[in-house]
Amino acid sequence: MKPHSPPQSPQRSTDPSIWLRTEASRSLVGGFFNLSHKSLWFIFFLISFFPVLIHAEHTAEHRFHISGYVYDDTGNPLPGKVVVRDQSDRILGMTDAGRSGYYHIQLHLHNSNLGDRLVIHSAAGKKELVVKFDSDDLTTARTAEVHFGKVPPSAGFLSNGAFLFGIAATAVAGTFYFVRKYRRRRKHDRGKKKGKKSNKGK
Repeated sequence: MKPHSPPQSPQRSTDPSIWLRTEASRSLVGGFFNLSHKSLWFIFFLISFFPVLIHAEHTAEHRFHISGYVYDDTGNPLPGKVVVRDQSDRILGMTDAGRSGYYHIQLHLHNSNLGDRLVIHSAAGKKELVVKFDSDDLTTARTAEVHFGKVPPSAGFLSNGAFLFGIAATAVAGTFYFVRKYRRRRKHDRGKKKGKKSNKGK
């Protein structure tokens, strides 16, 4: 009868990458279970309230929109960088004026920023803006318009994508409606003519 041999421990994988991943996983799991109750409650607090904090930054009372057009003195759009700075020359926002000269910047401001003076820099120069809004209104979007140069009256309509899309959609829908109505009318007239011919044949 052969003597009973003790169980052998599993051999370590010869692949260093597999061994490193295994050891790292063990360390992370072991470290998590070794955390104190205070640390676990802190992690739970961050996970629970972090989405709320993000949502607070994106509510209407935390947003201030600045938009406008950048044109030269002859009425031509000037694409380029548009930068908003505060009185301390600190950059609050940055964007690009498109080919139409239109730009839009969203800033993160609070009620305490009411009355602040901002400076908007563009390819056509710079302008100062005083922050104004109703601090009691927490739902309406807070906006301001700052234009540079000689902006044509039609610039707002021609560069507004939603407006152009609405015109195109209306034109397509109207064309479809009249074509369909015209075909129905022709079909109805043909039916009348066929009815008259059949009555004459009788």
